[in-house]
Amino acid sequence: MSGFEMRTDDMKAAAKAAREIGEDLGKPVDAAIRSASTAAGQMTGWFLARSLDHLAGGWVQPLSALRQLLADTAANLDITVENHQWNDKAIADSWNAQVAR
Repeated sequence: MSGFEMRTDDMKAAAKAAREIGEDLGKPVDAAIRSASTAAGQMTGWFLARSLDHLAGGWVQPLSALRQLLADTAANLDITVENHQWNDKAIADSWNAQVAR
């Protein structure tokens, strides 16, 4: 025995947490980008306006990538659990077939 144990409930909980964090980031991220863009628009002519607008635009890609990474992580954890459960069943069925002979 290898001593390896896969706790599918823990993996399901981790997938759920990753998914929820990614979803929960949506509104605050959108609000921060919108606020920075709005502030930049209201400060037309000020040096700071250009920096704020650049900052808001710069946030879009990395924060979107972070949310996608969390969604992908959740999906990969779910798939790993499903595959492990399928494998456990296949092994159990194989042993049961051998024992039944």
